[in-house]
Amino acid sequence: MKFSHSIIFGAKLSIALSIWGTSPTLFSAPAKTTAVPNATTNSAPAELVIPLAVFNLTASGIKDPFFPNSVRTPTPAMATNAPSISAGSFLLKALSGSSNQRLALINNRTLARGEEAEVTTMSGQKIKIICLNIRETSVSIRVPGQPEPIELYLRKGVQ
Repeated sequence: MKFSHSIIFGAKLSIALSIWGTSPTLFSAPAKTTAVPNATTNSAPAELVIPLAVFNLTASGIKDPFFPNSVRTPTPAMATNAPSISAGSFLLKALSGSSNQRLALINNRTLARGEEAEVTTMSGQKIKIICLNIRETSVSIRVPGQPEPIELYLRKGVQ
């Protein structure tokens, strides 16, 4: 029996030594790596550009991935253009003040040049306006969201 145990032990030892001898990286210390000069390991990664998701809810055949058997109807496109405001919505009632400090009375609201105020139109709608310039017989105003300024004139006989 002693003979068989020593043969088995010797075989195991020779296998272990052959593995260790042929594969130095298996039991040896890790190999040293050479660092790349000027490489920073804790630096922030380059800025990633993440594309935005685009959802077309006006298309037909919309399918919900979480509820595939549900029926979805397309959403109608909303109009984003606000109704245009015309000069007929405002009434220039009076102009006053000295030549260097003019005041304009527009729809019962007194404004100086560069002043911003909320004015009630003839239809009862409240609109924010900016007084751009006051002349001898007219006023130039701007309505936010409108492309062009609006010129208001005094009525004939009101001067």
